[in-house]
Amino acid sequence: MKKLIYLIVLAVIIGGGYWYFQNAKKTTVQNEQASVIGAQIVWVEGGVEYKDGGDWKRASANTDLKEGDSVETLADGRAIINLDDGSAIRLDNKSKVVLSSLKPDHITISNESGQVYARVAASERVFDVQAGNATYVSLGTAYKTINKEGKKGVEVYKNKVKVIKDSKEEAIVDEGNQYLLENKVDVKIEKKLVKMTETEIKKDSFVVWNKEEDQKLDGTQAEVKEDVEVSAETNPDPEIPVTTS
Repeated sequence: MKKLIYLIVLAVIIGGGYWYFQNAKKTTVQNEQASVIGAQIVWVEGGVEYKDGGDWKRASANTDLKEGDSVETLADGRAIINLDDGSAIRLDNKSKVVLSSLKPDHITISNESGQVYARVAASERVFDVQAGNATYVSLGTAYKTINKEGKKGVEVYKNKVKVIKDSKEEAIVDEGNQYLLENKVDVKIEKKLVKMTETEIKKDSFVVWNKEEDQKLDGTQAEVKEDVEVSAETNPDPEIPVTTS
């Protein structure tokens, strides 16, 4: 009888321990999921693929993403990824990103290749884009990172971006400027602040598209047009774009 009671007590202890550890594991997973920001592909054009730990899959609008997932556009593809904090990541054709960190206090997007435009929602958290050995930290709203063969750097369209290379601060780039760490076409402008002209911007279909998307988010397309007209009158150099914060 005592042996039977001992076995019953032992079974209860083992069963209780198993239940405790299973629920603790489930709670830990739930807490980890709750501690990251959600992401979703909301728009695709042409060939777009994503990888969530397995094989590459064809992406479509409303494809949910999580921390660590990758998105890649093909030669004819473009994509928009929205984050739950209100930020948007837009990929040009032949571009790839990894959602390296979606923590509420630190979002990191890895620009593996191509061009990536980050429209950053105002927040106390850190938001940066990594490309190779460089990190581009948002100090404002909108910027494009470039990670192509022979051309690597950043173009800032609103506010400022801090450039960090090899763990050292390289530069602070104000809006309306580009800062190229590599530019094989013209090495003389490498690692220098260079004003972007309106003519150059208009030739960049990816930037033009992003400006249109930003205006949709702001709901201020008419106001932007008015601001541009006023700025043109007061801007001493019409080739240098004047943007509003």
